[in-house]
Amino acid sequence: MEKELIDDFERLLIDRIDYFQNFINFGEDSIRYDFFASLINIFNLKPHEILLEQAIPPTQFVNKEKASNQGRGRHEYKPEVDLIVFPTQYLKTGIVCEFAFFRKTEKSENQDKTGKHGKLLNEIYRLSLMKNHLDYKNFNHFLICITDNEMMNYGKEGTRGSTPIGIRDNYTLNDEFLNQLKQTARTKIDDKFYNMTKNLSITPTAKRVYNKEFKEPSNWAIWIWEVDFK
Repeated sequence: MEKELIDDFERLLIDRIDYFQNFINFGEDSIRYDFFASLINIFNLKPHEILLEQAIPPTQFVNKEKASNQGRGRHEYKPEVDLIVFPTQYLKTGIVCEFAFFRKTEKSENQDKTGKHGKLLNEIYRLSLMKNHLDYKNFNHFLICITDNEMMNYGKEGTRGSTPIGIRDNYTLNDEFLNQLKQTARTKIDDKFYNMTKNLSITPTAKRVYNKEFKEPSNWAIWIWEVDFK
């Protein structure tokens, strides 16, 4: 990811966190909008060139029908990705992004941290399948995570209880790795993505390309992985 883009995104995040002095008064959508603003600032994009909540091509997941909550009949569940930007004059390589935002709450002791790790892994599956699609194979695919103390120490030695598989710089999501996960993490990986990687004979991978921790107003971090497959 371009250094100028990361620097601008970091600046906007710091401004937001300094303004609220906590992570409670804003949500994941605000994190996304800061990144959208940085894309506009750095690459001179027009708002209509940034696509939000875009459907994943149906060839990239195993379709499963869900019963409709309203009326009769059934409808198909269509998963999405958070952001797509096609190449422009200033942005030479297109971008596909997923975002995650983890934070402590008043009930933080009861939060499912292992499940949150599973959510990250599910996003890697989602992005790797987008990367596999012909229309997006030459795009950069990024998983962008902002977290406070909620997940910064997850899986590190010395944490209470049995040590789970922690947050990693590099992931290769083969069955050997998945079999090491706690079940609460494994169940967050959606079968419609897992099964499609099996059908396509691909293994999702992710490499952390940015990892920066901050101390003010409390401990927090920006994590960015570039996602691919092999």
